[in-house]
Amino acid sequence: MAAYCLLCAFAVVVCCEEGEKPDLTKLAPGVTGKVDFKSQVEPLLLRCVRCHGEEKAKGGLRLHRREELLAGGDNGAVVISGDSAGSRLVHAVAALGKLVMPPGKKDRRLTAAEIGVLRGWIDQGLSWPGDRQLGGKGASSAGLWAFRPVKKTEPPVAEGDSWSRNPIDRFILSRMKMEGLAPSPEADRYTLIRRLSLDLTGLLPKPEQVRRFVEDKSAEAWEDLVRRMLRSPHFGERWGRYWLDLARYADSDGYEKDGVRPFAWRYRDWVIRALNQDLPYDQFVVHQLAGDLLPSPTGKGGYPDGVIATGVLAMGNYDDQESNKEQLYAEVIDDQIDLVSRQFLGLTISCARCHDHKFDPISTADYYSLGGIFLSSRVLETKNRIGAHRLKISLVSPEGKKQGTAIGIQEGGYSNSRHKKIGDMPIYIRGDPSKLGPVTPRRFPQVLAGDRQEPIGQRTGQSGRLELARWIANPNNPLTARVMVNRIWQFHFGRGLVRTPNNFGSRGGRPSHPQLLDYLADRFVKSRWSLKSMHRLVMNSATYQQDSAKTSSRQRRVDPDNVFLGRFSTRRLTAEELHDSLQAVSGRPGKRAVYTRVGHEYVTLGASLFDGPATGTIVPIRTESTTAPQGLYMMNDEFVVSASRSLAEQLAKRSDSDELQIRLAYELVYGRVAGLREIEAGRAFLATRPADQRWVYFQVLLCSNEFMYLD
Repeated sequence: MAAYCLLCAFAVVVCCEEGEKPDLTKLAPGVTGKVDFKSQVEPLLLRCVRCHGEEKAKGGLRLHRREELLAGGDNGAVVISGDSAGSRLVHAVAALGKLVMPPGKKDRRLTAAEIGVLRGWIDQGLSWPGDRQLGGKGASSAGLWAFRPVKKTEPPVAEGDSWSRNPIDRFILSRMKMEGLAPSPEADRYTLIRRLSLDLTGLLPKPEQVRRFVEDKSAEAWEDLVRRMLRSPHFGERWGRYWLDLARYADSDGYEKDGVRPFAWRYRDWVIRALNQDLPYDQFVVHQLAGDLLPSPTGKGGYPDGVIATGVLAMGNYDDQESNKEQLYAEVIDDQIDLVSRQFLGLTISCARCHDHKFDPISTADYYSLGGIFLSSRVLETKNRIGAHRLKISLVSPEGKKQGTAIGIQEGGYSNSRHKKIGDMPIYIRGDPSKLGPVTPRRFPQVLAGDRQEPIGQRTGQSGRLELARWIANPNNPLTARVMVNRIWQFHFGRGLVRTPNNFGSRGGRPSHPQLLDYLADRFVKSRWSLKSMHRLVMNSATYQQDSAKTSSRQRRVDPDNVFLGRFSTRRLTAEELHDSLQAVSGRPGKRAVYTRVGHEYVTLGASLFDGPATGTIVPIRTESTTAPQGLYMMNDEFVVSASRSLAEQLAKRSDSDELQIRLAYELVYGRVAGLREIEAGRAFLATRPADQRWVYFQVLLCSNEFMYLD
């Protein structure tokens, strides 16, 4: 039988006209037994994907993935999870209104039994195995959602909506209603300020900050608090650490020698400054890829910050003892392409090094076209046959004065390579630099930039890094803004709108809220690429301010991974947050974790136990494990014991009253007021301990989940 479509007419009309109500008495009952997607539902949906799949979407409706089905089409939602009787898809296939699916002869329509299966599947929550995709050419198509232009989307409006505080909430609420869910209550003010402070500064709020916020009943109290946190110099330190995970930052080179990487800290400090100054993200990108080619802001002299920013391109992990220099340079270029494509574009272009990408429309020629840009630049100096070292670049101020040294990148090929000058690169057959194929002109990936590009470098005589940076930072690039707003979302909610932040390709996840993702990307560009503006928008939403525990059992059952944001997701403090929090409650000033050295030889026990980033690798998402050694560390490590002793000493100096010490400890450690039962339990414990053992009580507070987790 020829394939036919259940929903073609969604392109023309809605299921029921204004005021028309479907006669639900004519509906076949839904099956009550467990519906199997693969054997029962998939054959029904496969009839639809020729017109409503990845390649074609009549009426804006796609049914090849679950998230596309839930997103609906141009006329809105077609299914409501848990409510088949209220789903327009069911009305259409059951011919309850003017829209009848499939159109044409009655013998093509679904049988009552098939409608019952469809109803049962919807009522049971629309189960769909993993990222299964139905029909079409598969995900390697150039029609991938991420390659389409960002669509300007207006936030939906729900009747009687008293929950939403900004456009984000309207998108989230609309999607929750599709799933038959409702938001959780707002978290209490003690929880909110602790959440906000750790998210934006990585530090516990001070007791006086908590008291001031809790007592401030004005409507502007929360927004004022968000603004103050974003102005804090600690914002750049907190968010700088997140960016350094992505930039594979390290202070040592790895491999056998694992030598100190000189001046790497300059790049770290530049990132922190740039984030605190809210350097527009498009300029943040351009500086890191081609800052050495930018003019000084004063119009004369050097531009140290531009040179320092390019240090990201010299952070790669390569064997500096490699004697085959062509192989070494090939590894350097691969690292740079991998960094640029994953971090800024959310694509795995380095998969095309040896052959065309197996899943995405990226060819080997695309890879080596970008490779020519980086082969025309250098980050290493090779003084002998074996050794290779990061290029040390002198920094010159706008006034012409030397301001130290940094690692970074410079124009021009490697002197002891067969590719010594700026120019195009040949394809390495199967990635082998000893087997040369045809030369590929420097250009951008054709699937995004088209096949009529002007060859890079012909007019400027440069490597092409500046052109590449500006192409990535172009507002019309469909990936750049989407990738970054998704990272911001992931950071605050634990999971991105696209759950694979470094892979927007066909093997990556699809957006859980595609309209919201595009709305945020569009707004990001219109806000002049302000990162702080996007943080402010997210944190002022009712979605962000939900409670993590006061939620319905149905919400947890239907959405255990919290994809639809019906509550706030609890997370454990990162290794750095834990270090800084222990340091803060102890009352001992010291360096924040972001300023401590990172590298193979600098890995601390705390960082390794609490899922610190793997050195020298791109880390888009930190692992969050729960293991017995973590508890043993909190009970026995000298750093924790010392912090506990110091906390006890600080409190003893402030008061000799057990009750007051307990109250102060709860304010410092948990950011809240101690309850009466907690005070009584603490007093009973302290009464049984000699003076030199009282610190154990305070260590117990530090070992608790309330201290180690963010609600």
